[in-house]
Amino acid sequence: MMPGAGHRQGLRGGKTDGAGAIFRTTPEKNSKFQGKRSGRKIRRADFAWWPSSAPAPNIGWNRAVANASFRFEMKLRQGRIFSLLVLGCGLAGASISSYGQTIINTIAGWDGISTVFSFSGDPGVTQTYGETVTVPIGDHFLSSFQFEIEPTLNTSLTIKAYVYAWDDSVPSSPHASGPALYTSVPTTIIGPTSGPLSFQNVTFSPGSLSLSPGQKYVIFASSTGLGGNGTANWGQPNGANPYSGGDFVYINNSTTLDWTTTAWSVTLQSSPVTNDLAFKATFVPEPGTWALLGFGLALLAFASGRQLAIHRRRDC
Repeated sequence: MMPGAGHRQGLRGGKTDGAGAIFRTTPEKNSKFQGKRSGRKIRRADFAWWPSSAPAPNIGWNRAVANASFRFEMKLRQGRIFSLLVLGCGLAGASISSYGQTIINTIAGWDGISTVFSFSGDPGVTQTYGETVTVPIGDHFLSSFQFEIEPTLNTSLTIKAYVYAWDDSVPSSPHASGPALYTSVPTTIIGPTSGPLSFQNVTFSPGSLSLSPGQKYVIFASSTGLGGNGTANWGQPNGANPYSGGDFVYINNSTTLDWTTTAWSVTLQSSPVTNDLAFKATFVPEPGTWALLGFGLALLAFASGRQLAIHRRRDC
């Protein structure tokens, strides 16, 4: 950038002493090295004190050096800003990967064969199977859950999935509590007409169901009120307790009202057989967490760009 008008006026309107030296009439008259001390680049006006009898300094060369220095410094600053953004994104990514979701998964350790039975659409048989879960402290929004179900030959079974709060304050009468927090659409499971049976991964997606961190809930599926007389086996890991935060629960109910008024059967962790279903539940953080993260990165980019613009104006 060319020197300001005030500096040019100082060159033209300066006074000389007996030795021919030119003195400024600008406010910088008595501080010829003021710019140098304050960190700004040398400009044409800084040579106003040059003796008139001495060869004039190479203003063009100095300007070229200053411009090259400016461009180099801008590249350094841009590099620092870019590095800062990369570091911020890296830290954010690490945070997301460690805090992004919590998955409770007993299917991973299941042999794909062991089962619990018999689940049925017949009111005279058990119509409701489920698993109690303890909601993680950090990620308390239930995104999805799934069970492994194996319908028997030539059967068709219709079920719905539910999420309720779980009340086991009275050990002898554990039961679902309050209204249904989630109810799925009906899902029909059809068994093979011949050949070996096979498990089907039946998944339900509440979306982002907000639950209370550290509290216990029951996720389950039931054929209650949906008709049909098909039967099915459910996958159940064989052996030690795979999930310590909950248990396999079931109830021989007649109506949906029984879920909150009648004691369920619970396969306790002290049971000699496994006490969990083969299931998977995925919990995610509050959706606003992602929005806040994106806003923070955008704000960082804006602040960095603004700082770069300020440096450009100062150095020009």
